[in-house]
Amino acid sequence: MAMGKKRECQDSLFIPTESLARSPGHPFYESLNRVLGKHRFDAFVEEKCRPHYAERGISWRVKDSLSLRAFIGYTLSQDTPNHSSLSRIRQRLPVELH
Repeated sequence: MAMGKKRECQDSLFIPTESLARSPGHPFYESLNRVLGKHRFDAFVEEKCRPHYAERGISWRVKDSLSLRAFIGYTLSQDTPNHSSLSRIRQRLPVELH
């Protein structure tokens, strides 16, 4: 900063979550969430979908891990396969090979 220049204050880059506006919600969705929660619908759906999300977990882990990227031969500037590519590959291979 040069001498004699007025210093401008920079706004904060972060906003505490307590400062964010809160919605009062909607009665329909609140009621629906109560009914679904009572019948443990989330757990039911998560269990049914679990086998189909393994590729997403693998995809995320490869994007996030420098050692896995190096192991499979991807540099930081290369995109790694996404979960849909992994799903298509898995569907093309026989179960014994997979």
